[in-house]
Amino acid sequence: MRRGFEQPFEEFDSVTDSSQAATTPSGGKLTPMFRQWQQAKQQHPDALLFFRMGDFYELFFDDARTAAPILGIALTSRGKGTATAAPMCGVPHHAARNYIARLVDAGHRVAVCEQMEDPKKTKGMVRREVVRVVSPGTIVDPDQLDPGTGNYLACLTGASPGPWGVCLVDLSTGGMVLARPGSETALAEVLSRYGAREVLVASTAQADVATLLAREGLGEILLTALDDGLFEPLLARDRILQQLQVASLAGFGCPDDHPALPAAAAALAHLQRTQRVQPAHLDRLRVDDPRRILRLDRSSRRNLEVVANLRDGGRGQTLLEVLDATHTPLGARALRQWLLEPLVERDAILARHAVVEALLRRSEVRDTIRRALREIRDLERLLSRAALGRSTPHDLAALRRSLASLPEVQDALGELPAPDARALAERIDRLEDLLGRLDAALADEPAAVPGEGRVIRPGFDAPLDEVRELARGSRELIAAIETREREATGIASLKIKYNKVFGYFLEVSKANLPRVPPEWERRQTIATGERYVTAEIKDLEARILAASERLAEREKELFEALVREVVSRAGRLRETAAAIAEVDVLAGFAEVAAREGYVRPVLAEDDRLEIRDGRHPVVERLLESGRFVPNDCVLDDARRLLIVTGPNMGGKSTYLRQTALIVLMAQAGSFVPARSARIALVDRIFCRVGASDNLAGGESTFMVEMTETANILHNATPRSLVILDEIGRGTATWDGMAIAWAVVEQLLLDPRLRPKALFATHYHELTELAARLEGLDNVHITVREHGQEVVFLHRIEAGPSDRSYGIHVARLAGLPDGVIRRAWEILEEISGEHLADKLQRQAGGARQLSLFEMPAPTPALAAGEADVLAELRECDPDELSPRQAHALLCRLIEALGDQSSTIR
Repeated sequence: MRRGFEQPFEEFDSVTDSSQAATTPSGGKLTPMFRQWQQAKQQHPDALLFFRMGDFYELFFDDARTAAPILGIALTSRGKGTATAAPMCGVPHHAARNYIARLVDAGHRVAVCEQMEDPKKTKGMVRREVVRVVSPGTIVDPDQLDPGTGNYLACLTGASPGPWGVCLVDLSTGGMVLARPGSETALAEVLSRYGAREVLVASTAQADVATLLAREGLGEILLTALDDGLFEPLLARDRILQQLQVASLAGFGCPDDHPALPAAAAALAHLQRTQRVQPAHLDRLRVDDPRRILRLDRSSRRNLEVVANLRDGGRGQTLLEVLDATHTPLGARALRQWLLEPLVERDAILARHAVVEALLRRSEVRDTIRRALREIRDLERLLSRAALGRSTPHDLAALRRSLASLPEVQDALGELPAPDARALAERIDRLEDLLGRLDAALADEPAAVPGEGRVIRPGFDAPLDEVRELARGSRELIAAIETREREATGIASLKIKYNKVFGYFLEVSKANLPRVPPEWERRQTIATGERYVTAEIKDLEARILAASERLAEREKELFEALVREVVSRAGRLRETAAAIAEVDVLAGFAEVAAREGYVRPVLAEDDRLEIRDGRHPVVERLLESGRFVPNDCVLDDARRLLIVTGPNMGGKSTYLRQTALIVLMAQAGSFVPARSARIALVDRIFCRVGASDNLAGGESTFMVEMTETANILHNATPRSLVILDEIGRGTATWDGMAIAWAVVEQLLLDPRLRPKALFATHYHELTELAARLEGLDNVHITVREHGQEVVFLHRIEAGPSDRSYGIHVARLAGLPDGVIRRAWEILEEISGEHLADKLQRQAGGARQLSLFEMPAPTPALAAGEADVLAELRECDPDELSPRQAHALLCRLIEALGDQSSTIR
């Protein structure tokens, strides 16, 4: 490929038209081409400018300095040592997409400036224009998008502390959502739930919003400032009505005074400016209503590992990974959203369960549907690229293949006995008119780009066929000339060849040069011979080029017409895509239920949560089949809060999380991992487990823990499910226990709260509260002891645990033997008196809450004692005769020998 400038840099004194001369950052004047570059850069000063020059995109000055190290390419300079010196770097145009993606991933915007004219047909400088700006929130290239995740651009209006108006737009799918969070925390929840990658704000609010995002842990989101005039509220409603092509917003459930309308208008104006096209596919609106979903705050989503794990933030070992048996990108995105926004409306949940059950019972129908779904591509993103003028022939071929599979899905759904399945089938539009058009017009295997005659099917368009025939006839004429000249000259190796620089020519080897006729015109000397042209070849070449241009123009016209036909059916395509997404998720739920042995949950009319033999869906998958120990969980009016005690590594956290996940799965529409489940619908799930610092926000581990706990106490309701694991561990023992005690009392005694709750703790003193607080009960994780060995049974049983077995766990973790022995000695010493008394004495007599005594630990056993104790545990006294008992006692005393004095 050839790379270079249209014009070289000129020296300072060579620019005579001072009225038009621009200057470089170093003060030198620029050529006309660089004035063109500067004009484009001034339109998008916050973007890296990809300036098309021939076969390359070039970047200059600060853009080049920024991009070169990110892209790993050389930073060079044009006019080095002169006043017009310009740092520069460049990338080939055919690979630009990958380079742009790398810059966007690094948090930059990229403005793409294209040549709008053919340099061969233009006298003077080629006209150039910025055709689009690519930023994290405006990506539509499928290679740069996660097929299973939306790509939202958010636009904000409002000021701290709130309320706010938020418009979220996914340009790649056509989704547009309005939200009205009432606080900074609620705003952060909305941005997090939708995974916003870029935020637009008025320029006067940029600094404040940047501070807010950093404080809420969302500082990685790219912030883009817009002109304040774009947020004019008086014009916003009319702008939205025009975009949606409706007379009223009432049909979308959106009031005329929704605070997010100015944000929506600003977002649409920004997209039209940066994409250089009216985003016509943004013709639907949804109002985000938190009252219609089971709400999960960011902390709870993170702690439950719903869509991202705590280890590296990936989807591995998450609920999403376990439940994702989808076959389409549409279904994958829908599943993610369903898990982040489970339902609270009983009828809607029952409808999902009914379809899953029907698909579970009819495996042959499920298999048929899932097989057809494999052929369906991303209808939403195919439509979006068509609406933005970015479709390729391969996109239309993928759409054709997808439409051809719709009847099979629809017919199979119609076979199911569930009315909700048949209702879902009716939402699928087969789009037979569009499929017929694509079948008729598009070649079976179209080329990647239109213009070479291999995109439109032969026979579809007579003018195109005529040009094709002319091109085909020209090639035959070329072959005839080659044969005739070979015979006339006697040059057996004579060939007519073609390249883009010299066109058609006759190539003659050096040995045959004496046989070349004098009328041939020499065009080029090469190492192996010479290249010639004749008047006949030049005339034929002109006709071929004219025919090729007409072919390219006509095929592009026909292709663009096909794209417009796709866009004209946007509403039907979008509704069908939504139905297919739902079918895919529900069929996946049925597949997972069949594979994992999940059951349909019963939605309780009362407030009772009853799970029998519940299992953690993720942990169960990680263990060998049958190794997971299932457990029951019952919470109702009489048993509102369970204190869960037991050893570390015993399974307390797993038990807590599995309860929350089972409820979440049920309300998302999935079957659940249990023998049976009766689910009282909940409005929110709070999950406060573990602890981590928020160093960026200046918060310690304990501060994070208390902030999350405060959120629960301020926002939980009697319909909420609360999961609390180890409250108060981040501070002094007494402070921590006092806080934990008070939190338990608040959850149970405050009539505005009283959620169903599971509270795991190592403060065994809290188990005494069961005798004082109505609605509190104790359960514990069981352990089997064998000498110094303990076996964690992972089984939940009624009542409190008497020990936490921390030293046993420390030994399993590999602490040195000396540390373990010393720990036993210290524990034995301090357990000899009442813990409260000892701590009170050490604290100088300060009064403390009444506590119960900790039992003494099992001391280290001398050699032989463990065997004696083991034999004693295994014998049954009721089965021993007096003689047998006497013999056993003698044998054990003999086994102990001199160590008998150590028995306690």
